[in-house]
Amino acid sequence: MDIVFDQEIYYSNKQHLPLGEVAKSLLALEKATAIAPRAIELLYKDVIAHDFEIIIDELHSGSLTEKLKYYLKPVFQKQLEDATWIDIETLEGKTPEVKEKIVALIFIAVVLFALYEAKQRFFPNSPTNHIEQQINVTLQAGRDISGIDEETLRKALTQAVQEDQDAIKGAVGFVKPAKRDPDASIQIDGKPYLSSQAIAEIPSTLPDEDLRERAIDLANTTISIRATDKDSGKKGWAATIPEFMDRRIRIHISPDIDLNYLAHHDVVVGNVTVFYSTDDAGRIMKPHAHLFSIDKGETASLINKDNL
Repeated sequence: MDIVFDQEIYYSNKQHLPLGEVAKSLLALEKATAIAPRAIELLYKDVIAHDFEIIIDELHSGSLTEKLKYYLKPVFQKQLEDATWIDIETLEGKTPEVKEKIVALIFIAVVLFALYEAKQRFFPNSPTNHIEQQINVTLQAGRDISGIDEETLRKALTQAVQEDQDAIKGAVGFVKPAKRDPDASIQIDGKPYLSSQAIAEIPSTLPDEDLRERAIDLANTTISIRATDKDSGKKGWAATIPEFMDRRIRIHISPDIDLNYLAHHDVVVGNVTVFYSTDDAGRIMKPHAHLFSIDKGETASLINKDNL
């Protein structure tokens, strides 16, 4: 069942905003919040976030208010192995109302963390006091709603941001309309989100980075299946590939592979290509993989026997 929630975003600019600029900010927001499902996966080991969608409920030319509806499609896996470094209670046991509150908060929190990452990465010597203050307020609210301690929330949100460069650019683009007015602030659901002082700390643009995608081919490598979708080879699958890294990554499955067979094996041996980018610090960004073939023979049987 989808987790659905609404958000009302208000820019306090004195002058009405051009519709084109508002549209650009919405597209930027979609790009920034695309990492929220990843943050949820890091925090709750029973969740695989298949997809999410933002729908515009209400938008008028010249308006300073955007009314949005979010749809998150989670899959709860009771038997999912712990593939993250965070071990806390599951999300499935929460009431629908609490789930909505937790997910809604994570969606606004990832934008704040993306803005902070933009400052730290590109303008490390400029102040971030007001952004940090809002982050702390948001983490406290997250703790109260979810029961997760602030440091655990911070780690998951930071990791999700650092995995996706596009989120950083999206967050800066989302704030851009408010940069037109030095006194403007941004509210979400009638509550302060970014003060004019915090907005002043945010860069208007970001320098271009060399994030050309790289690829590495791994033959006869061990692949530990962490998430499955027997109905599709393009989404819903995740795995760890120890020869590349221990972190779980998304993986696409070749149409030639039997999805039902793959879903019933925790570990397989196969041929895979891993795609990834790196930032200036050498950190791996946006890793994903394509599984081309698997070995159903004796080697695969021995590996699965050892993992029983």
